Formats: sequence, structure tokens, C-alpha cells
Amino acid sequence: MLAFVFVFSFAPLAAIDYAAQLSYIEKNTKNLYSKKSVVVQGLDEGLLSYYTGDYASSIKKLTRTESKIDEYFAKSIGQSIESFIVNDLVIDYAGEDYEDLYLNLFKSLSYYHLGMLEDAIVEINRFENKSQHISQRYEADLVKARQAAENADSSPVSVTFHNSALGQYLALLYHRADGDMDAALSAARFLHDAFITQGKLYDFDEPVRLVKEDLNVPSGMARINALAFSNGSPYKSQIYFPAIVFNAVVAIPFMQSRRPKVGFVGVKAVNLETHKTYKSSMSQLESLENVALDTFQTHSASIYSKAIARMIFKQLSSELAGDIGSVMASSDDPGVALVGGILQLASIAGEVSAWLTETADLRMSRYFPARADAGGLTVEPGRYDITMEFYQEKGGRLMYRKKFKNVSVKEGKLCLLEASYLGNDVIDR
Repeated sequence: MLAFVFVFSFAPLAAIDYAAQLSYIEKNTKNLYSKKSVVVQGLDEGLLSYYTGDYASSIKKLTRTESKIDEYFAKSIGQSIESFIVNDLVIDYAGEDYEDLYLNLFKSLSYYHLGMLEDAIVEINRFENKSQHISQRYEADLVKARQAAENADSSPVSVTFHNSALGQYLALLYHRADGDMDAALSAARFLHDAFITQGKLYDFDEPVRLVKEDLNVPSGMARINALAFSNGSPYKSQIYFPAIVFNAVVAIPFMQSRRPKVGFVGVKAVNLETHKTYKSSMSQLESLENVALDTFQTHSASIYSKAIARMIFKQLSSELAGDIGSVMASSDDPGVALVGGILQLASIAGEVSAWLTETADLRMSRYFPARADAGGLTVEPGRYDITMEFYQEKGGRLMYRKKFKNVSVKEGKLCLLEASYLGNDVIDR
């Protein structure tokens, strides 16, 4: 089939004032979101509330959104036939897998900031459970990947996303804070597992030293932990394939990365009494961007199959569509067989009008970060001014600086600070 490719996309994420953006969304909801895009709205508002420090509101919005994701995922089964005939925009958007995953991580961090450590642990456990659920069908490949990692003579093996280093790191910190060092050590082992079994997703160095220092804080000393979220998440564009043979158009969504702004983050703490300065570079811990692209890829074949089915609906007679459907329905591939069954059902109703709009579903939240870095400083207990700095690259241009004034750092207590830079041009805040 001959085809020309036309790419349509949203403009890259511009500079963000989180509070102003949230206010704009709340005032223009009807113009920005359709009735089928409640989940996108909830994710946008929940994440922006988190970035502004309104943690209680963020939890409320993300919890409501999580419930809608569950509801719409079940509901989408009944809406699937309509989406095969028209387009995916007729379905209530149930979120991408990575959106459903990472909302629990941000809920967890919000609970931590509200002093609710047990609830923070519950949310990070939900995050881990969702990660494992996505990849249950890859268990055999996972065993092979672990075996290859342990055998120096074997070639590296990588499986799709099943375990988050970022989630395991937060679990490590939480369990260290509540005194459960066995659970903290277990989280450290799973963090290591994330790197050795998912090489394509974790294509950067494992932060071995950081984890070791977090598990071995000397008696009489305290620990400052820093978490940095940076760069804008991937976004969806659509490709139009004009199919010359059928005189039709197929619209396919694809996910692509934004141009990164940040490549290095550092953290510094100054003791307000002794004026002693502690510095450390931060280590990349997670590519949320890689996870987003990977989990989207797992169901992209289904999206393509539905687009092809719609093209057939719009161009072929019901008799021919039924014949093609019969052949496809006998396929060993479950996805192809499903499309065939839908074609057979549609053929009963008669030929589908060719004028129906063909548009790819480009819905997704715009406010997830693409990258997460972590860092730590072992210091004497006391009060500190702490600064996190985001650079274009190590030794390069300073993009953003976040200051935390007069922070109390205590022995045996978790002091976890976060900063987010998705494209702000404001240096001091």
C-alpha cells in the first residue's frame, strides 16, 4: 500500500508558571477538555496542585482520577465497537499505563509532605503492584534477563517495564524512616534488579554509591535526600496515511520525546551555625520518558489494527468486509482475531459511511516530568539552607535554582526535598 506521511503535533511545552497554569485550566475547563477527557483534566490539575505545594488538593484530585481510570477501563470494553467504527475519541479516556502508574508516586510524595508516612508507603506499594501487573506476561523473559545479568559470558537481556527504580528508592527511604531496615534492604535489591533487567529503559549508570550511603548513615549523623523532576513528558502526534488503493485515510497516533532542557542536577547544603558547606551531584534514577514510550508501545499494535479496520469499514461493502473479517477472525493472533470479529459484526449492519471522521486519539496529560534525579548528603544534625540547581549539562548553563531556607535536619528522621523544572525560565524561586 502506497502512502504519504504527514505529521501533526502540539507545540513543545513552553515555560510554566504552575499556579497560573492551574488557575487558567480551572477557569477554562469547558474549552480545554471534552466530556470524554475527564481523566486528562484530573491528571493535569492533580500534578499542577502538587507542583504548587497544595498536597491535600493534589491527593484529592489524583484519587478521584484514579477511580475514573478504573471505571473507564472497564467501560471501554463496551465502547470498543463504536471506536472501531468512528475513532478512539468516542471512548472515555482511561489514561496511558504510565499515567496510571506515576499518579500513585505523586500521591505518595504528597502524603509524605503532609506527615502521613504510612499512607505514603501504601501509595508506593500500589505503584509497585501496578508496575508488576503490567508485565505479568513477561515473567519468562524476566527470568532469562536475570540469569543473563548474573552470567558475565551472556549477552544482556532486556524486558519491558516491570519495576521502577524510583519507586523502589522511595520505598527504601520510607522504610529507613520507619525503622524497617529489612524492608529498606529489600527495596535496594529490587532497585538493582530494575537496572539489570531493563537496560533499554535504564540506559544510564545505576546510583550504587547513593543507595549505599542511604543504607549506611553513621551514628550521630543525619541525611538530606533530594529528588529532582525535570524536562517535559513525551507527547502524542498523529500520522495520516492516505491509502491510495482504498482512497481512504488512516490516522495513527505515536508518542515522541520533547527536547530535553536539563542534563545535570546538583544539591548543596550550608549549616546555619557552623557555615560548613556540603555538596553533591545528583544521579539520574528514572527516565519516566522511557517508561512512557515503552508502555505505549505495548498496545500500539492494537491501535493500528483498529485504524485499519476503520479504513475497511469506510471503503468496502458489507459483504467484502464480512469476508475479510472471517479470515482475520481465524488468526492465532488475538489482536487480529478481535479485529476480524468486529468486522464480521459490522458487516451485519451494512456498509459504513465513508465520510466518518478519521482522527487519532492524542489525549494525555502534559505535566508529567521526563526525568527524575536523586541525591543525598550526610551531614551533622542542625539547620540548613539547601539549594538544588538544574543545569543544561554538567558545567553548562544554569537553568533553574530552588532554595529551601532554614530546614531542620535531624538524626534518624527523613528529610526529603523535591524540586521540579519542566521548562520554567525563572532562576530564583
